[in-house]
Parts: sequence; C-alpha cells; structure tokens
Amino acid sequence: WVTEVDPMIDPQTYGSQLTLAFSQRSQNRWMPYDETVILNDFWKLWRTEFLEDLRIEVVDEPYENGVVGKHVIFRMEERARVKVVDYIPADATQKLQVDVSKIESTLRERELAVRLDSFVDESSLRKVIGVIRELYAEKGYNDAVVTTERANVAGGAKLLHLTFKIESGPKVEVAEVLFDGNQAFNDGKLRRQMKDNKPNGFLGFLGDATFQQAKFADDAERVSEFYKNNGYAGAQVGQPRVEVIRTSED
Repeated sequence: WVTEVDPMIDPQTYGSQLTLAFSQRSQNRWMPYDETVILNDFWKLWRTEFLEDLRIEVVDEPYENGVVGKHVIFRMEERARVKVVDYIPADATQKLQVDVSKIESTLRERELAVRLDSFVDESSLRKVIGVIRELYAEKGYNDAVVTTERANVAGGAKLLHLTFKIESGPKVEVAEVLFDGNQAFNDGKLRRQMKDNKPNGFLGFLGDATFQQAKFADDAERVSEFYKNNGYAGAQVGQPRVEVIRTSED
C-alpha cells in the first residue's frame, strides 16, 4: 500500500486488513490473482474509517521467467486530524453570546466533544453545530448561524486548526401572548400558567422575556393541565403562531 503522506496510524493496522492472498517468491508461494479478494480488502480498509480517499491500481509486472504478474497498489489518503479547536464570533467586533466553557461542557456531556488528535468527521461536526445552535436558541438567538473554517497546522498537511464561527443574529423576545378560543378563562389567567414564553410582569411591564421555541410544548402542557384540573377534560392547545410585532433599531 502507498500513502500520500506519512501515515499517523500504525501501518500494521492497515496491513492486518489485507488477505494473505499474494505471492511470496522467497517462500516459493504463488497465488492466482483474484479480483474479488482485492475488492473485499478495499472495503475492509475503507471501513476502518481512517481514510478520506482510497483507490486501487493494478499493474502488469512480468516475473523473471516472463510470466505476467499483477502488482496491486492500494493508494490511501488518511483523514485530517484536529490539532486546535476554537469557537469565535463571526464578526470580530462582537462577542460570543454563549461562553466557550458552556459549549465545551455541553458537548462533553453529550459525548460530542471535538477531541484533539481525532479525525475530522463531517457527521460529528454537524452534531456539534446543532448543539451550538441549540444553546443559542435557549438564549433567544433562534437564527444563529454556525460555520466551520479549517486551516493547516505547521507540522503536517493533515493537521488542522478547526474554527467554529458563530453569528448569533438578532435576539428574539416575547412581547405579547394572546389566546384564541378561550372562553372559560381570560388571557391573563392562562398566561400565568406558562413558565417560559411570556412577558415578564403584568403585560410585560418588567421587560420582554427570551423567546424559547423549544419550550413551547412545556408551556402548552401547563395550560392544558390547568384546563383539565378545572374540569375541562377535553381541552386542547394547538401550535402557536408567531408574529414579529416590532424590531429594535439594532
């Protein structure tokens, strides 16, 4: 096998995946060429998940006696490894709305932390981005955009500085909550049953509350339970309709 750069995985790890189906002249051991075996070895190497690219070349090389032999070459390119991880605001004049320590601790709790010297995995990166957006949504930044930037680190073409750039977008707050179809109880009484998505204080005089879309179901359940506890066993609360009623100057 041939690698584009010096492998970071012990070459014996790759060698252990290959079937002993090749000729060994020193032992007068001769094996017929079997493409099925070669293809099986290809998939065993690919399933190690260490490789970014893998291809096979088969070259005709005659032996000293003129018999044509097959020289099988596995050309491998290992996946990049992470050496440095950063979380920064997309706009250098802004600041992160969620502390890096909070992001990292949440990722560790969910076993999604980007470990140093680990291979870059696109699926894992998408999950990390999802967690970051979730943490921002909890603070009312429902339209946060997270992108990744990769730069080579000195010491190897496959060593990366991975940066998560976070654009928080505008913070969304709850200014007003209205109910449709409520006849037994007025809006104020129903608002008081809610915990998260409601204005602070009477009619929001203490300021707007952070908009938390993920908490809609919890608030709807509290309103539903209030109805049921007051004898309305068939009461149902539908999905909320959200409208923008004002935008701040910034």
